[in-house]
Amino acid sequence: IETALERKVRVIPVLLDDVKIPDRKTLPESLQPLCDRHAANVRHDPDFRRDMERMLKVIAQHLKATEPQAVDHTARLFAQLFDRAVAKQKAGDLRGAIADYSKAIRLNPNDATGYYNRGNANYDLDDKLSALADYEQAIQRQPDYIPAHYNRGIVKDSLGDQQEALASYKRAIQLTPHCAEDYYKQGNARYDLGDKRGALADYTQAIQLDPGHARAHSNLGFVKYSHLGDAQGALADYNKAIQLDPGYARAHFNRGNIRYDMDDDRGALAD
Repeated sequence: IETALERKVRVIPVLLDDVKIPDRKTLPESLQPLCDRHAANVRHDPDFRRDMERMLKVIAQHLKATEPQAVDHTARLFAQLFDRAVAKQKAGDLRGAIADYSKAIRLNPNDATGYYNRGNANYDLDDKLSALADYEQAIQRQPDYIPAHYNRGIVKDSLGDQQEALASYKRAIQLTPHCAEDYYKQGNARYDLGDKRGALADYTQAIQLDPGHARAHSNLGFVKYSHLGDAQGALADYNKAIQLDPGYARAHFNRGNIRYDMDDDRGALAD
């Protein structure tokens, strides 16, 4: 009761038979506001049912009259907490952001974005299990939430569950089939599961959608050389990756290995 009064929650004293509200002086200060409230009197049978129905009818009428105001207040408070959480997240105060997202979620537990954003903050704190739970809550509330599917795949991949990661990337691609990064990630998951030709197809599709995707070019080159023995094709892919991103160390290293195998010692040394 103290907490409800402190938070301005509606509190209706219900008095049985001839019971009276105690004198203000006999109550702790935290409970004294009860003395300022209208109480409902409820008698024993044969009057109990009639008194309860009368009390519930009055409460229902009061709630109906004030409900829009309550909804507006909750919506405003949710927006304030959400905006404050976003600001904290951008400023790097991830724990503060998580606390505000959690408060906002309690006000509106059906809002998928609150779970998704809190998941991102948890992931940035390396709390992958909490992040995964948040992404799944977001998907439960909004099944077509593409970024939540994608991020769920990233977390599953990082936890070593490539099958579930692949399922998430596939779902993201079903929802938006024109995203190169989804195909790139799906290719990585397929490669880790031993589906090299599937990975090859995904990297190729990622490049078709985004010719400037340096990592897709590099990974395509890796699959071509290490599993298909296509040295020239792999070199072309690594060349393209390095052209797009001259500082891409992995592409230089892998191209150096091919050059070494082809007896191009100077080229290998340069890479």
